[in-house]
Amino acid sequence: MVILWNVEEKCLVKIFEHSDIVSCLSFHPLVDEFFATGCFDKMIRIWDINETKVVDWVQTGDLITALTFSPDKNHLLVGFYKGTVKIYRTDQVWVD
Repeated sequence: MVILWNVEEKCLVKIFEHSDIVSCLSFHPLVDEFFATGCFDKMIRIWDINETKVVDWVQTGDLITALTFSPDKNHLLVGFYKGTVKIYRTDQVWVD
């Protein structure tokens, strides 16, 4: 489960149901409505905050331990349990 908080107002915004343990999260640098999660089920998920649902996903071959969008939003860098890093083009994961 991912719980989104409004830090300034100190209140819950939304709850995003997740099927497994979420290991990392990154907000999209240009589009406030989207964030990505990495998970121990080896999936990258792109979430729509307004719709409270997954809008795209990618199955990977290893446990995801870290991920972040590049500042220009063109890439998603993903770190894996076995020590490797893979760079995904965002048009392969999600197209805005």
